[in-house]
Amino acid sequence: MAEFGQQFYEEDEAEQILRLAASLTSPADGAMSRERLLATAAELGISPEAVEMAERQLAGQRSHNADRAEFDAIQRREFYGHLLTYLLVNGFLVVINLFTSSGYFWAMWPILGWGLGLAFHVVETFFKNSDSYREEFEKWQVKRNRRAERQNADHKILGNSDFVIDKYVHRRLDRGRDISKLEAIRYLREKTDLDLRDAKEAVEQYIVRNPGLMD
Repeated sequence: MAEFGQQFYEEDEAEQILRLAASLTSPADGAMSRERLLATAAELGISPEAVEMAERQLAGQRSHNADRAEFDAIQRREFYGHLLTYLLVNGFLVVINLFTSSGYFWAMWPILGWGLGLAFHVVETFFKNSDSYREEFEKWQVKRNRRAERQNADHKILGNSDFVIDKYVHRRLDRGRDISKLEAIRYLREKTDLDLRDAKEAVEQYIVRNPGLMD
């Protein structure tokens, strides 16, 4: 330690030394615990609130990148399916054209028309800085979020339905009466906003999970 004595470092040199020291003292996989991260931030004069804000931003960026990767995979799969269909169909039309037409190449019209749509699909799939790509990505995110919200709502409804059906079943058992599927459906509809189809499905799922309770 004495060989370094009292000396000063430029800001970029200090950052480089800290990064190197952290890499030398971190676990073998290079990971750093959150406690250590907070301690290092405190030494640098960074508040825990600022660290937490940065963590949220990083988590948001990771989520966004994961969404983009999933969207890109879906888009590529759909594009190559579209391209294959385009080649097969228009190849078939070209063959028909060659064998049935006397010199007029009418197959060029579906090739050009459909090809224009395929060109737009190329932009939406591979040109990630284009407005078309961003619009399709945003639409996909909205649809996925709505689908997730519907699934969550369905789970909540299912859980509430089970509670209501349980109440019906225990009430009938306490009175020594038989438990009827039709009466359970009717009771569920009276106590909830479910329509006939959803109430029937909820009761049938309840029966599957609780066999032998209803006739």
